[in-house]
Amino acid sequence: MNGTTEIYRADLKTSRVYILGEADPSETNDQDVPTYEVDNADTRTNYSVRNSKQLSGTYYLYGKSISDCDTQYEILQGWARKGVEVVVKGFSKWAHCYLSSVGKTANTAGNKNSLQLSLTFTYSMKARIAYAKKKTKAKAKSPATKSSGTKKTTEKVITIKAGMTYWYVSQKTGVSVSTLEKLNKWPATAIPVGAKVRYE
Repeated sequence: MNGTTEIYRADLKTSRVYILGEADPSETNDQDVPTYEVDNADTRTNYSVRNSKQLSGTYYLYGKSISDCDTQYEILQGWARKGVEVVVKGFSKWAHCYLSSVGKTANTAGNKNSLQLSLTFTYSMKARIAYAKKKTKAKAKSPATKSSGTKKTTEKVITIKAGMTYWYVSQKTGVSVSTLEKLNKWPATAIPVGAKVRYE
């Protein structure tokens, strides 16, 4: 192994820190370089834009037993499924990234209380949601008519955009992920873009 890697939640909602053995990590950075042609000369460009930054490798998860390792793996997989932002400190030191791929294999190196993991991290900053401010007139009319009761209910939803998850909605509204899952018909892994997610 080349060293160790620490992984923990960026929001520090739990004190859980994964300390994994690290083998053959690899970091890649891809940029888009738009070019335009000119007569009888090489192409030209004015800028480049990063379109992806990823870290992948083989990692070793150790525990008190294989059952303990499986429990830890399930939590790590849950972080990936729910879009939890994590911090990685090892071969690469990233303060903002997401687990984009999590896989496991039986560790054939001889340690029965460990799992061999294949992990891929994608570097990305968390997006911010811009909420429209409520109009004073609409708010003043709400107690006067019955139809305003429906309006009040519709104001307690968030329209899902690409990349948004229940966890993201939870951060913005203070409503737990489990409550959001109960209030809405979509599973956490398949919320369609444009869906109206209820949070109260």
